Amino acid sequence: TSGIESAQVWISAFLVLVVALIAYSNSFSIPVHFADREAVFMNPGAQTVAMAPMGARATGIPLLPMLTIALNWWFAPGSLAFFHAINVALHALNGVLVYLLARRLLRIGKTPDPEEGGFQLSEPIAMLGGLIVALHPLATESVNLVIGRGALLCATFTLSAVILVLRAADKEDGIAIGSLIGAGICFGLAWACDVAALFVPAFMLIADWIVNGSAVRKHLAIHVASWGIAIALGAWWMTVSDIEKSPYAVLDPAVMVAPPVKATAFSRGMSLVATPTGLNIDHDLPPAGGFLNPDEPGSNPFLTATTGIGLGLIALILIAARSPAGLALAWFLLALLPAAYFIPPHLRFNERALYLAIVSVGLAMPWIVSKVVAKKSTAVAGGLASVVLLLAAA
Repeated sequence: TSGIESAQVWISAFLVLVVALIAYSNSFSIPVHFADREAVFMNPGAQTVAMAPMGARATGIPLLPMLTIALNWWFAPGSLAFFHAINVALHALNGVLVYLLARRLLRIGKTPDPEEGGFQLSEPIAMLGGLIVALHPLATESVNLVIGRGALLCATFTLSAVILVLRAADKEDGIAIGSLIGAGICFGLAWACDVAALFVPAFMLIADWIVNGSAVRKHLAIHVASWGIAIALGAWWMTVSDIEKSPYAVLDPAVMVAPPVKATAFSRGMSLVATPTGLNIDHDLPPAGGFLNPDEPGSNPFLTATTGIGLGLIALILIAARSPAGLALAWFLLALLPAAYFIPPHLRFNERALYLAIVSVGLAMPWIVSKVVAKKSTAVAGGLASVVLLLAAA
């Protein structure tokens, strides 16, 4: 039986990869969408590494994703299938990373605590999280559009940063410096891909608390440094990066995002992550520039804020109890904030901005199923419900 646990991890990761590849196997033959044609195939800045900064400024795509697109073009000029292959591979990798994070949060592979019932969870419980992410319909736009690369990369580096922080804390005496440095690098790379990475330090801290409990005090210096970097980057993004366009743009009421638009975007995001129906590449939510579409019902900002605060309080209670559901719910809310509230005024709301929030579903489902299968009377029902959910998503 030597190595059987490692073998199960590899097999589970392989199955997540296979499912993601099957789900998006038709991605390699789809035609060029309008957004990709404008941003990549008709944009010289996306076709050479040297001109990638110019391409990033022209399209609003962050520099790092644009660099990967330019490298894509250099390796296989004009090959749409190769662009899609990279996106599908990144999405499959994200499914694997969610699985690995879920198994850590659920302490799979470790001796169960007798005080918690002593029930030993199996790898398929955590693997369910990776499969959910791989098959979540809301991911379709991020995977099938070349310009969705930024959201995919941001999720990859965010998940890697959280996992590496947990690996760094695994060392019984001190901290694994290599893993810690890797986590810091991944945090920086995630930020370079999408502003949603602003909350990576929060994910790191919550995950560390859930897995290690009071031992998190030994890592406070690390978390304080991460928060300091995040605050500095956030301040730079909200001031200096906008000043490059116009010194007074961030203060101009004509371009400020109207609260009803923010509330509508946040409510739409919550709905799409939980029940991904009515997806459409042609988004009808009005631009975040204060101009409301009279046909758009919108959302009440007060009701949206109340709902968000209520869910946030529940998340805090679950986090205090060291429940993986606390991280899932906090991830859900924090990942939606940039898409709704911090998006630059000149950009439109889109489904790609919600990709990172899908991770919350991948973290929540294994926890829910773990509670169901702990009892023999409900274990079969939990397994069948998981199968039905996966088939529905597929």
